Amino acid sequence: LPQYLRDFTLTDREMRKYIIGTMSSLDLPMTPALRGPRAMGMYFSGAKLEDKVEFRKQVIACKPEDIVALADVVEPVLNDNHICTMGNEQKIKDAGKVFDNIISLG
Repeated sequence: LPQYLRDFTLTDREMRKYIIGTMSSLDLPMTPALRGPRAMGMYFSGAKLEDKVEFRKQVIACKPEDIVALADVVEPVLNDNHICTMGNEQKIKDAGKVFDNIISLG
């Protein structure tokens, strides 16, 4: 994966297609039944509308070199065999022998 990221090259047109695809997944029309869970997720994660707006701006401004730069972030994580999980705190603690270190972000 790090080498794939380092070799990542796209034309402007190809990059626009990636951006459009990403934005289309962010801006799906939502029924009232979908808005509730989305709002609850934002509430519990502490996300604000401003965070969504900033994320969209970052997606729109993304350049191929931004993707390439991720290789230096991803590589050490893969080399060190880090494991990240989200879930029920007690269940994670019960499986504690799987993890060297458990950090609660809540």
